Amino acid sequence: MRAARSILLLAVLLSACAPGSGATDSATFTPESALSTSAASTLPVPSGTARALTVWLPPDLSPDGAGEAAILLAARLQAFDQAHPGVRVQVRIKGRSGPAGMMEALAAAYQAAPSVLPDLAALDASELARATAGEMIALWDDLSAIPESWELADPILASSRAGGGLAGLPFAAEADLFAYRAPAYTNAPRTWADLLTGSTAFLLPLGDPTARFTLGQYLAAGGTLRDADGAPTLDRLALQEVLSFYVAARAGGLLPLTSRQHQDSGTTGEALLSGKIDAGLIAFTPFAASAASDLLPVGPSPTSDGQGACFVRAWTWALAARPSGPEPLAIELAHWLADPEFSGPWTRALGLIPAGASALGTWPEDDLTSLAGLLASRCAPLPSPEDLALFGPILRQAAEAALTGELTPEAAASRAVLALP
Repeated sequence: MRAARSILLLAVLLSACAPGSGATDSATFTPESALSTSAASTLPVPSGTARALTVWLPPDLSPDGAGEAAILLAARLQAFDQAHPGVRVQVRIKGRSGPAGMMEALAAAYQAAPSVLPDLAALDASELARATAGEMIALWDDLSAIPESWELADPILASSRAGGGLAGLPFAAEADLFAYRAPAYTNAPRTWADLLTGSTAFLLPLGDPTARFTLGQYLAAGGTLRDADGAPTLDRLALQEVLSFYVAARAGGLLPLTSRQHQDSGTTGEALLSGKIDAGLIAFTPFAASAASDLLPVGPSPTSDGQGACFVRAWTWALAARPSGPEPLAIELAHWLADPEFSGPWTRALGLIPAGASALGTWPEDDLTSLAGLLASRCAPLPSPEDLALFGPILRQAAEAALTGELTPEAAASRAVLALP
């Protein structure tokens, strides 16, 4: 059965790379055209035996299209081609899920057809951890792979680690933030008390199977996930404190029970942007793209002590684990694409948080730049997929039981502790 599945995945992978399958090569631009035109114009591919470097990207990072981010990337890739005669960068677009998605395609190629592995792939933190666990990517040479002048943010760098080393070269990040409309609060709410004394309902993604919001609040309250021996653990009092906040907010009519239906900041953010709610969690990218003049960012979500809680999720360039080892030109290309002089303007156009201070320094001096810097420096790295899978369901059930009144916060916290293996 497993062999049949591998064959099926391989067939999908190979068909996705075939001509006419929808896989895209990088558009070719002159630097002048990248600055002067709003539409991509692909030039003919030079004939001959050009050496190909293959890069896999998700759709939202594609160099095709008329958007500023696409034009910047297409121009950067062509500049690399021009600086390396006889080399041509080919881009393949991979979905975020499904049998032809990024991770399934990587797994299928790694298992059955290493020759069609990409030289370079753009992976987010969760994908990076999965690919590292599956030994599908090659680790970088730790910090020596990153120039000090890039001044990478420590949380983003930590989010790029997996398998005991630097698993990907970071170039951007995403994070959730708390935002509100001006009439909702007199001052920006930074503590639970601020939220509880307000008169505006707020929406949180408490239906998340990995319970990232509750997990962030729990850690901010002083909780831990591992004891001194590395065994999983939960601090009952810290969790009880978080659950008591939820119950108080629910009792005051401030935290709708519909929060249990929202699995991530994507849907809570949509409700916030559409005006269905006046405060809640939203990801940085849709917030940056909204240009909503009446929507104000708090930054990290309010916590008991006002220090805030959020997780940062790095975007990195990963090297496929080819049998012959990483292609040296792929390493050079990754540095070319992660260089702050390019990644700064590119991340601004994408609406992503830049990976370090040097890239952020290319952004204009405005409120969005300040917000990006705050999140990059204050958010914690997202916990490992293993910890999210272990603690997420337990914390979600605890929040559900407390919010619906099934259990008191104390009883729900105690049950969560007992649920640990």
